[in-house]
Amino acid sequence: MNIVIVGAGTIGFSIARLLSKNGHNVVLVDEDSKKLESPSKKLDVSVRCGSGTDWRLLRELQEGFSDYILALTQLDEVNLTICSLAKSVGFSHTIARVRQPYFFQGASIDIKKIFHIDYFISPEWSVAHDLRKTMASSHSLSVEHFAHGSVYMRTFVLPKSWKKTHKPLMELNCPQGVVIGLIVRQQEEGKKDIIIPHGGDYLFPQDEVTVIGEANAVESMGSYFGLSEKKLSSVVIVGGTLVK
Repeated sequence: MNIVIVGAGTIGFSIARLLSKNGHNVVLVDEDSKKLESPSKKLDVSVRCGSGTDWRLLRELQEGFSDYILALTQLDEVNLTICSLAKSVGFSHTIARVRQPYFFQGASIDIKKIFHIDYFISPEWSVAHDLRKTMASSHSLSVEHFAHGSVYMRTFVLPKSWKKTHKPLMELNCPQGVVIGLIVRQQEEGKKDIIIPHGGDYLFPQDEVTVIGEANAVESMGSYFGLSEKKLSSVVIVGGTLVK
C-alpha cells in the first residue's frame, strides 16, 4: 500500500518503520525539517517537509495513488483537520490520532462523520485500558475486548482443584452468554495440544481455556472455574499524563 504519515514524532517514526519493513510505500511529512533527518537516513521511506493542513501538498501526495493517510501530530484539532482535507482531495482512508477521549467516547456529536475520519487511534487510551485489564484480571493469561468493551475474550488456566473432569462441555452449565472457543493442553516434553472444542470434549486441570462472550458473563468465569480473584483496593499512579 501507499501510505502518507503526517507527524514525524515518536509514534509517526515507529509506525513508518513498521510499515516500511512490511513492504509498504511510506511518505513521512512534517513541518520541522530536523525531525525528518533521522527517518530519511535510517528508514526506507520518503520524506516531505510541509504542513499536513496544506491542501495543495495533500493533493500532490494523493495523486501518487496513496491509499491511507495517518494524521499523527501532537494536536488533536490539527489531526482532525488533516483528515477532513485529505478526504476532500481524494484519500480513500483516513486515520487520526486523538488524545482527548471526548472526541471518541460516547459523544452526542459524530466527530468521525463531521471530519470524514475512518479510524481513531489513541495510544494514551490504549495504554490506560491495557493497564486496567492487566490489574483487573490477575488470573487471566490474556484479555481482549471487542465491540467497545461489550464483548470480552479471556484465557484462564484451570486450577488443580478443578473437579468436573467427568463432565463434557455440553453438561457443564457454564454461565449464559459465554462460549468456550479454545483449549490448550500441556503434554509431555513441553508440547501442547490445541483443541477446537466440541460438546463432547472435556476440561482438565491446568488446561488453558479461552472463552468469549458478553463482558459480565466472561468476568464470572473466573469464579465458575474456582479461581480466586485478587480485588484491587488501591492503586498508586506516578505521572500526571493523559494515560492516568
